[in-house]
This record gives sequence, structure tokens and C-alpha cells, in this order.
Amino acid sequence: MAVADSTRVRLTPLMRPAHRSIPFVLLCVLAACAEPQASPGAKSPPAATSAALTARTLAPATPTTQPSPQPLGSGDTVYGYLGKRGIIGQLAVDGSHWRGSFHFVSGGGEISIEGSATAPEVDPDAPAPGPTDGEESHAYLNCSFFAASGGGAVEDASCLQEKDVLVVSGSWSQANSSEPFYLQTSDGLGTAEYYAALLSTPTPNHECAPVADVLSFAERPGGRMALLYRLRWPCDPVEDRPRVSYGANSKPAPPPPASYAAYVADVSQAEPHRLLWSAPWTSLGAPSPTNTVTLALGFRALTPEIELYVARSTDDFQSPNTSGGNSREEVSVWAVGSDGRYGAQFELPAAESGRMGWCFAGSKTNYSTLIDLDGNKLPEIVIETTITDRHDGIDKSGKVQCVDAPNVVKFVAYQLDTKTLAWAPTAPRGVTHSRIERATRLEP
Repeated sequence: MAVADSTRVRLTPLMRPAHRSIPFVLLCVLAACAEPQASPGAKSPPAATSAALTARTLAPATPTTQPSPQPLGSGDTVYGYLGKRGIIGQLAVDGSHWRGSFHFVSGGGEISIEGSATAPEVDPDAPAPGPTDGEESHAYLNCSFFAASGGGAVEDASCLQEKDVLVVSGSWSQANSSEPFYLQTSDGLGTAEYYAALLSTPTPNHECAPVADVLSFAERPGGRMALLYRLRWPCDPVEDRPRVSYGANSKPAPPPPASYAAYVADVSQAEPHRLLWSAPWTSLGAPSPTNTVTLALGFRALTPEIELYVARSTDDFQSPNTSGGNSREEVSVWAVGSDGRYGAQFELPAAESGRMGWCFAGSKTNYSTLIDLDGNKLPEIVIETTITDRHDGIDKSGKVQCVDAPNVVKFVAYQLDTKTLAWAPTAPRGVTHSRIERATRLEP
């Protein structure tokens, strides 16, 4: 399978807790709050790939060293918003002096801006920063920005520059009006030409335009460019994302209206680049220092006329206090016709894992494949699900020991309607474990 700007990773089998008498949400809380215990065989969550989105909360912190503006070369691409209009431009730094310009993605002339940024003064008698519970410290610069011509300035400007990323936020004031203002350096994927098309994605209403972060992209047949991207609205209040929960039917509570959401879209490669199709894939919630979110998109040809878009998201939680943690993997597919038809999003059964302390662990692992069950040269999606359970028990001598419940193996299958490009359950006829092992794996 072709992979778009992503590294293939074999994820830890997704588990659920073995002790069924303990509620799944309570087990998640215990994993985060219990005293550290030895956990033989406990593994850390898998590292994010190059197409991963590793969310970190930006919070002001007392700097341990004085930051200084770092050179941005002849000018880095920046993107963001002024009110409900998306903007894109260039910004460069010369010592403490910032200089650049931006224009609205919907069209219009450029607005030149200048500014300055200096390191904040550090009180030598200030106490050292306390523990951050695994969260990274960030040092902000004192900065200001104003329009070089035509008036306008950024009030209450906040500037963060570290690890080659610059973030500027505040309120753009001109005459008697004021609008939210945001600029950030680009991710370096070289997709600025598609930025305006992505901002035309249908979304709920917010107080500002979205910021689009392209995570991966790949050329598709018919002059299309497929993109996996995140839309976010930094003007929205920050809400905590619920931690991953356990259980065969569990799912994290949805965050407030899509302040962080992943999308899949096709954009025409020919100019002007038009948004051909977009799908809101999954809500991400606010960043959390204890959760690693990984997103990936891949493609698989079903027939010469139909292609399958395959998107996978993993959410891994590791308690900062114990060896406990949990993980959840969700896979969605879309059938795409060469004639420009797009099927609805179809969510495959989720897989999950959890562990706590010495004994408590469980998993629900899905092995997804493509198999032609009825010989019509159109493969079905066939999934082998394995459920494991481990909990504590009492042996005949009265000692506590770990007990492994027998594994449970199930098969499910889904069939595609070529007229509607919709998937529906079907009987997994003739499916065995050995046949699954020989089949084509369905993964990004």
C-alpha cells in the first residue's frame, strides 16, 4: 500500500482490562493515580511517526535562560488569520527587528508589517520553576507588531519562538475595530499553494478563521492531490481532552465543537486549486502532555475504477506517575470512484489496550484484511478480532496470582455497494485464521 509522508509502525496490540468487575473508566483513573508498581513486560506507547501530530500545550513559564530571536533566513512562510479571514505571507528577522508581509487567502493586496522582539528580563532571585508533570516549558518573547503603512497594530502581542517555530497572537486593532490575529511559521511540507483550498472546507462557525496544518499529502489519479490535515481555531477556549478509556464499546467523550479536528480532502492539482471533496474525519480535542496522537493516511486499489482511502488514528496515554497506560486505535475508510464519486466515511471496529500495575491488562486487537469472499473480483473487508484478558486471582494456597482468561477470536466482514460506495456487514463465509494470514493487510 502506498503511504503518504508516513512511516509504517506496528502498534502495540490494543487492549482492554481483564478484571470485568472494575468499571473501565475507574480503571483508567486508577492507572493515573495509583502508586508506582512494577509491571513486567509493560511497554511505553509507540513513538509518533513523521506524519504524526504530537500535541503539546503551550503555557507561559519562567525561562531558565534568556531566549533571543533566531534567524528566519530570508523569510519564512507564515500562515494564520485576521478575524474570520485566513492569511498567508512571509516573515524574516534581523537581530531584534521583524519584517514581513501577508495577504488574505481570498485575494487582495499585501499588508507590510514590522515589529521587534526581545528576551524578557529574568529575576535572578526568582525561584526555579517547579515540576511540570512531563509538560515542556516554553519561553515567550516580548514583542510588538504594526502595519508599515495604512495603520493597524497587534495589541497584547504574544510571541513564542523555539525549535524553528514562531507563533504570534494578539488582537489586530485599526481605527475603531479590533479582530483576533494569529501567525505561525509553516510546517515545511511545501503545500502553501493548497492553503486557500483547505480553508474553504465546510466547518462549524467560529470567531476566527481556521489554521490548517497539512500532515501528509499524495498525488492521486485524475489530477487530484489527497491531503490529510488538521484544522484548528486558536481563538477558541482551550478544553481538556478526556483520556482514552477502556472497554469493547468505550469511546472518549467528544470535545466541544471541533476546535481541533482532522480532515481528509482532495484538491485539484491544476490552478486555481479547488477543493474537490472533504470529509471531517475525527475530532482531536485539546493538546495534552500525557497523550500522543498519531494520524496516518494511505491508499489501496479495490478495482481499476475504485480506490480505498484508509485513515488511522491512535491515541496513547501513559500515566506520568505509574506504569499504567492505555491506547486506542480507530480506522476509517472511504471508497473513491475514478468518476469523481466519494463514498461516506465508514468506521471499522475500534481496537484498544490497557494495563495497570502487575496483573491488570487486556486487549482487543483487530487484524484487518481485504479478501474476495464471493469471487466477483471485488474484495470485502475482513477483520479478525482477538480479545485477551488478564487479572488477579487467588490460588489454592491463598496467594494472589495473575490469571489469563482464554482468548476470544471473532471474524467480521463488510461488503461494498458499488452503486452507492457504501459498506455494509456481510457473513464472513469461509474465513479462517490461516486465510487471514495470507490475505492483503488493510493499513495506511
